[in-house]
Amino acid sequence: MVKVRRILGIAALGLGLLVVLWVATADPLVVTALWHTAEYRLIRWGNALWGDPLAQSYPPGGLSGLVNDESGHPVAGATVLVASPLGDTFVTESDEKGRYHLGDLPPGFYRPVAACRGYADTVYRAPLHLNAVLVRPGKEVTGVNLTLLAEDLTVPLFEAVELGPVEAAAHQEGDDLYQAHRREYRLLHGEVVVGEGYVYEPLVGEGPWPTLLVILPGPVLEWEIVPVPLAAQGFVVMAVHPARRMDIEGEVDSMRAALVALRAGQLSTRADATRIGVLGGSFTSLHVYRLLQQEGEINAALVLGGVADGFLIRRQFEEGTLLPAYGFDKVLVGLGLPHRAPQLYFRYSVRYHLEGLPPLCLIHGLADDFVSYSHSELLAEELAARGIPHQLHLVPGLAHYFTGEESELLLRITIDFFAQYLGG
Repeated sequence: MVKVRRILGIAALGLGLLVVLWVATADPLVVTALWHTAEYRLIRWGNALWGDPLAQSYPPGGLSGLVNDESGHPVAGATVLVASPLGDTFVTESDEKGRYHLGDLPPGFYRPVAACRGYADTVYRAPLHLNAVLVRPGKEVTGVNLTLLAEDLTVPLFEAVELGPVEAAAHQEGDDLYQAHRREYRLLHGEVVVGEGYVYEPLVGEGPWPTLLVILPGPVLEWEIVPVPLAAQGFVVMAVHPARRMDIEGEVDSMRAALVALRAGQLSTRADATRIGVLGGSFTSLHVYRLLQQEGEINAALVLGGVADGFLIRRQFEEGTLLPAYGFDKVLVGLGLPHRAPQLYFRYSVRYHLEGLPPLCLIHGLADDFVSYSHSELLAEELAARGIPHQLHLVPGLAHYFTGEESELLLRITIDFFAQYLGG
């Protein structure tokens, strides 16, 4: 028996060392996602055995503190948010002295996050990594202070722009044949590709034409249903596909580098770089909104079937009203519970990053069973409350991805919107 225990002990120690070695050498994002997944399953298992403690009724509590910059000066108008494990949000803004207060919070652990344009989002950090704040029934926690750091808006360097040959591009939609010129581009830093995509131009005319940055959900040449008709209607179109999937920050940096090249006349001599619009939808709506937070010279943006609130997505997932297509449920679980790991839910929620946005056009299908049209409705309400120009088009029968039958309507809405804010 002693020998068996010794063997089991050695095996357990060896397994533990292997786990430690893997954690030390694996991708931190993978480790974090696996940890969050294990935590989620453990909580679900515990709730099934003993019931959900959040279902109990207790007097609410609160928390308060200051929002300062790195020099210690108060930041007024910062958005401060905490979330429940299910994705319910509690939001306020800091006053002129940087003070904020969140009341009526159900008792539990929270990790506050804050945002203000010009600063990087910040999350509450405390000594010894005890970063979650415990709100007790009927009590208020004070001194929960947040520091905002200036956002790093450095654009990736590139020394060369590689342009491919001019090619003919065409797209047939019913009786309509759309044609344009197409040219591939690559931005190079040494041998590293900083950014790449395609530029589409009208067949005739010298321009200068208003420019659209179109962020597509798939490879550009497979989605010419979007850039070719737009170019045929009098736009220079930069079309990109974020192939790095979850590296949204890296993809947005590549797009910002492409805008630098465009403004320098390196991608098209017929583009008017003072009239720029952005278009995206579904997952790439996250890229659109993140780009708008960093670029102040975008004149207008259009989003189709976009995500406005990451916390709402999580709440709909927990309620069972979100269709978990494409493994998206695993991504959500891997992000962590919103009350302890709110950072990514918050960063990619435009609903809480409205300051400085240009005019927006929101198109959403009422038959969208992947991203509910409630996202666009809620965002339109927030835009109206802030006085930000916007349009909201809720299209009956339109699902998450449009078909050829619906493309004519969507094209007309798109052209009319950008003609209003970019001119012809």
